[in-house]
Amino acid sequence: QKGAAEISGRSLLCSSLQLLDKNGKGGMRGWFVIPWDDPLVLYIYAAPQDVRAHTSIPLLGYQVRDLPQGKAQHLFQLAQSQQVYTFLADTEELKQRWMRIMARCAAG
Repeated sequence: QKGAAEISGRSLLCSSLQLLDKNGKGGMRGWFVIPWDDPLVLYIYAAPQDVRAHTSIPLLGYQVRDLPQGKAQHLFQLAQSQQVYTFLADTEELKQRWMRIMARCAAG
């Protein structure tokens, strides 16, 4: 088990994001990491200094979807059959970076 700080230093992308609940409301804000050496998995930590991931999402086979920007929110989704994850990024640039990397990883 690698800590967030260790894998963040060797990652394709890492940053703070918010994972919204199924109703698109609040949800978990955390530290999200896709490691270089395990690029098919998105690891979610409660904080950058945590040792153990709160949860992880295998990216292979997911579709990345942009959500129309409303109320200056930078939203996007990972979707596969009935499973949908909705994310909120702090900026449009950060959203685009996550969407690009996730799409590449999901394609294998």
